[in-house]
Amino acid sequence: MRLLLAALLLLAPVAAAAECGDELGETGVRRIELPRFTLAYLPDTPLLAPSQMFTLQVAVCGREGGPAPALVRVGAWMPEHGHGMNYAPLLSDEGEGRWRVDGMMFHMPGRWEVTFDLGTARRTERLVAEELVD
Repeated sequence: MRLLLAALLLLAPVAAAAECGDELGETGVRRIELPRFTLAYLPDTPLLAPSQMFTLQVAVCGREGGPAPALVRVGAWMPEHGHGMNYAPLLSDEGEGRWRVDGMMFHMPGRWEVTFDLGTARRTERLVAEELVD
């Protein structure tokens, strides 16, 4: 019994070290850290190219034992050009804070801001990540 307890105590730091989105992949995961939650996302292609459809895998995790908000909407915007994407992506809830976003496409090169709208019981909060497309 003592050996089992010692083994569990040794494994506890490993489990605690797991980050939100680790299950999305070993490389290329992007994270947005906020005090109450973390959003991690991973495109299904390593290089984002103009006019190429892609899918995002997204994980939303509560921090410090708090609940994770729901992913309500995903979009993208080119601030220098004043326009967004030509397509509306489709969100699929895969359960346990995991989402699939199909139909993403940056139709031209440049700086894009990917927007993630998260809904809580009280409000919607927007998280923004920058992607450079060549």
